[in-house]
Amino acid sequence: MERTGHQFYEKRYVIESEDPYDISLNFINYMSSFGEISVTKNIVSTNGPRKYAEVHFYLERKIDRYSKIFFMFKINVDITAQNLEILSMGMNQIQIPVGGQVGDVFQSWYIKEIHPEIHNKSSIIIKDITHAIERYLSKHTSK
Repeated sequence: MERTGHQFYEKRYVIESEDPYDISLNFINYMSSFGEISVTKNIVSTNGPRKYAEVHFYLERKIDRYSKIFFMFKINVDITAQNLEILSMGMNQIQIPVGGQVGDVFQSWYIKEIHPEIHNKSSIIIKDITHAIERYLSKHTSK
């Protein structure tokens, strides 16, 4: 398989809240309305008086058999200081089986003929998702 990606979106958000961990979990639920969610890390820890949480997840939304939109989120929560930081990155990704004469011809054709349309469609979807993220998070920016 050959995998290529074009980065479209990268942003950092900092939010102060009385319950930042709850916001991070609700944010994951909200993002599930845009595609398939996979949580890869959800750890809450303490070193005595300070409590922290780290949450990582990604969002996938298929465009066709070989293309998808991929968002990755890393959330760092300082429960004691009542704030969270969200690092997000979104891109479209192509994954095509390679090998053999037919595979190479298909890959070349797909990238030349189909990918430009997929790229445009992905840009619009990523823009819509990023606007939704910003609207959602702007509701939680004040204490």
